[in-house]
Amino acid sequence: MRGEVTCEAHGRVSSCVACNRPRTLLEPSAWRCLGHEKWRCPTCATGAVDSQDDVRNLLPRVRRSVAELGFSLRHRVRVRLAEPDELRSPSGTDLLGLTRIVAVDEGRGHAEAVLVLRGLPAELFGSTVAHELGHAWLSENGNHPRNPAVEEGLCELIAYAWLKKSSTRFGAALREELATNTDPVYGEGFRQVHTAVRHHGVDRVLRTVAATGELPPSRKSTR
Repeated sequence: MRGEVTCEAHGRVSSCVACNRPRTLLEPSAWRCLGHEKWRCPTCATGAVDSQDDVRNLLPRVRRSVAELGFSLRHRVRVRLAEPDELRSPSGTDLLGLTRIVAVDEGRGHAEAVLVLRGLPAELFGSTVAHELGHAWLSENGNHPRNPAVEEGLCELIAYAWLKKSSTRFGAALREELATNTDPVYGEGFRQVHTAVRHHGVDRVLRTVAATGELPPSRKSTR
């Protein structure tokens, strides 16, 4: 994803969790294990978010980008780095980010914290935080979409908007990967939400999702 070239003859033993660069046995000392067999390559180590000081330096830019889209939060959400053991979905899937929600009433709540895997490159850290702040916004506004593709697609749209502000090759590659994802929930959900925003505008999409938990109806073509 960074345009680097590797030799197939050397064999892949694993891949970088961020950019998918193959890890071979020729350079073991240059790689870092982030836990649970998640490895980070030397290139992705440059400028990576390894400490809470790194979080504090980057987080204001992410918050501004999310707010500019209309996802303003009434409650301040703490973002902290986490180890893989804390980033497991109920189904046992390893995640890059996770939002902890405190229920309030009538399906509403607020995000207690956003957890992000320690050691991600700045572009991937930012897009992960942006995605998770989307879940926080949905919790504050109630009416969680019954269709997971709508919720995850909306959150992926925020991550996509963050990545559009990146001027790096890696940021562009992450954006392309997000847009072409074949996953029926994340990828197809993003495309559904993106299409709705193009047709109706982001403000109407947010109002409709907050009120009904669904996207605005598709416009019918007329002759």
